[in-house]
Amino acid sequence: MKQRPSREELASKFFGEMANAVGADREQSKAYNLIVHGLILADLLDKFDDGWETQGPGILCLDLRDKRPSEYKTLEVVMEVADAAKSAGDSATQSLMDDAAKAIKNLNYERYGLTMRVDNTSIVITHIDRDNPTKDIEAMIEDLA
Repeated sequence: MKQRPSREELASKFFGEMANAVGADREQSKAYNLIVHGLILADLLDKFDDGWETQGPGILCLDLRDKRPSEYKTLEVVMEVADAAKSAGDSATQSLMDDAAKAIKNLNYERYGLTMRVDNTSIVITHIDRDNPTKDIEAMIEDLA
């Protein structure tokens, strides 16, 4: 299996233009990156909210494998996948889906949105803070600056 780059390696690639920026240019670059990421996260929250309001509790699944569509998965669908994985003896998938179901059931909807990023190496469940969606990204940018 392909080795996944660390969070720091990905951040330095994504925010690489800040490495050579100084003074006001660096501050402007940081502000621009936060605005762009804030817009992306606001869009994800809108998609999550639309799914929650029209389909009920669930998670926005961002499937990055082979151009698969990203879509909202209800709690029922997540639990069905977990049950099917259990029947098939796929304990890894069952565990991941059980974790997703637990995250959905325990979600404080007023405070967070919920996404599940799926790629060829992992599945990551992420809470998006409604009050400060870029909080984690801001911390990464500060570490790089």
